[in-house]
Amino acid sequence: MRVGGMAGQDVDKKRVLNTPTAHPGTMSTVGRAAMGSYADYDPYEARGVPRGIPVASPVAGGGGYGATNAPTGYATTPPVQQRMSDDPSAGLGFLGAIDGVFLQEKVEMLEVITGCDTHNVYHVTPVPKGMLPEGVVPKEWIEYFTRQAHATPMLKAREEGECLERICCPNFRSFTMDFKDGTGATFFTLHRPFNCTIATPCFMCNPQRMSLVDARGVHAAHAAEEFRMCWWCTRSFVAKDEDMNPLYRVRAGDCATVNGKCNWCAPSCCNESYDVDVLDPGEQIPTRIGAYAGNVWPGWTCAGITDRSNILIRFPPDATPKQRASLLATMMLVEFSHFEWKKGEHEGNLAYAL
Repeated sequence: MRVGGMAGQDVDKKRVLNTPTAHPGTMSTVGRAAMGSYADYDPYEARGVPRGIPVASPVAGGGGYGATNAPTGYATTPPVQQRMSDDPSAGLGFLGAIDGVFLQEKVEMLEVITGCDTHNVYHVTPVPKGMLPEGVVPKEWIEYFTRQAHATPMLKAREEGECLERICCPNFRSFTMDFKDGTGATFFTLHRPFNCTIATPCFMCNPQRMSLVDARGVHAAHAAEEFRMCWWCTRSFVAKDEDMNPLYRVRAGDCATVNGKCNWCAPSCCNESYDVDVLDPGEQIPTRIGAYAGNVWPGWTCAGITDRSNILIRFPPDATPKQRASLLATMMLVEFSHFEWKKGEHEGNLAYAL
């Protein structure tokens, strides 16, 4: 909702000035408007659902997890009492109206000071359509999404699990994670069971799994690790639909991606992105899918000087909301199975060596 008169024009100019410069011919008018503020992005219009159905509203940065103090001036703040089960898309439709998402793991000061693992908290920022140029994502965009995720995330998520599992078996711990907007409405939930994975050069028992359920509590997507030879160098994951049919294969390799990108020392100031291959079930080259996923370095910020994750996902352009949800669930499984394992080894945590 724009403020009327000259004051509204001044507000819009300030929003545009605070955004990175677009590459000529790479950003649509809609994308440029959305970059200025989520106020310019009408989720009802984008999703084609009637007004009154709950949609994601930004969460105020200072309110903490589950905050309901969304700032005034945003397009629509749906009332908390409206049930997400009334949404025709069951909370997943907004994924079809954006190009991707940026997930920022929040820095927990208690964990930084004491070294004790705490519940992971993530802020989710959408990447509106036409926002990013093709190819490598410029550094200024990463910095912008980092600021947006910190100040006005669209969704927040907090891990809820057993403390004993977190301390003794962090690699395999179970948890439930609700993704909520500023009104407290849950759009979807991730479930990870406790699986004690035994991996050898020849086989793998109890591979890691994760499922995503929509706002109605119905399974919409699944993710699972699969055994591959030399798995310790390149780990392979499968994104599946609600019927367990494979949709994408996601490979996280320390050595190199299929495009030749080296992931050593990434993400860091020396190597700014840990790229993850997103392939179709037949493992064709990523350009045929049109997707991107990676753990990026946010720059010299509080998040950049720690080992917190900053995950950028660009969805395949022709993917349905459920297919995009499966890729999101798979990247979260990569985050907890692979990236956290690497963090634990870097910190010298013996529990991650199991």
